[in-house]
Amino acid sequence: MRALSWLLAAAVSAYACHLGVQHGTPIDAALPLLALIATAVAWATSPAVMLAVPMLLAGELALPDERLRLLYFGVVMAGAFSWAVGGGGGGGGG
Repeated sequence: MRALSWLLAAAVSAYACHLGVQHGTPIDAALPLLALIATAVAWATSPAVMLAVPMLLAGELALPDERLRLLYFGVVMAGAFSWAVGGGGGGGGG
């Protein structure tokens, strides 16, 4: 049952990112994939990593410049990975 909740979270995150895409660039088209990656990392390490998904959406909606958005997405995903690897939270998701 726990795995099902993580699969549902992944699907909802990817769908929300798909709906939030406002620009036609390749990095924007890959936003749902970034949400899936963040969800998988959160499942494997710490649920706090899921904060990366709303942060990605906020950047997509707030940053009009493509290069700045690309940099922002990289910083958010790097932060998520470093939180996961650095042991920023206790226990895995399931």
